[in-house]
Amino acid sequence: HLQIGYDESGTREQIELAYQRCLVFSFVFALSSFIGTIYFGQRMTRPIQKLQKLTQAIAHGQYQTVVTVATRVGEIKNLADSIEFMRDELVSQSESMEHLALYDSLTGLPNRVLLQDRINQSIEGNHRNGERGVLTIIDLDRFKEINDSFGHLAGDNVLKKVAKKLGSMLSKVDTVARLGGDEFAIFLPDSSVEQAR
Repeated sequence: HLQIGYDESGTREQIELAYQRCLVFSFVFALSSFIGTIYFGQRMTRPIQKLQKLTQAIAHGQYQTVVTVATRVGEIKNLADSIEFMRDELVSQSESMEHLALYDSLTGLPNRVLLQDRINQSIEGNHRNGERGVLTIIDLDRFKEINDSFGHLAGDNVLKKVAKKLGSMLSKVDTVARLGGDEFAIFLPDSSVEQAR
């Protein structure tokens, strides 16, 4: 009888060692993947959270908040640029709407709303100081005849020239406003009736 055998203990130890190394490697790989995922996830979510706060501020009318995000991620940078473009457009539209609400579109003069606001501010200030102001209403004679004879374009040109002339005669604290049609108002907050005449 011939019996051939070998000692299995060395092989088993090597298999156990390889198994342990494989477990350690798997654990280290899983841990590093988890840390990497958290790190890169935060690199993505922080700029997005900042953009979210900025867009909420813009939605609440805080148009002066400039949209800037420090990131190397191209998609987030493009999103930030798009939101900044949207903010710029909103600022421009808001200023345009405010101008339309307060100024006459033909002459560029303040309108009735802005005139009323300036009068109210002056009354409050003058009441404290005991000063007076003068409001003068001017109506152009025979303006309808100009429109009827030469057309509305000629009438518009007359209104523009009258507005320019009235504006050039007054100081910066005075207000010339177009009330509508051929009617203008001049508000002199620091004048007496004699000075206004």
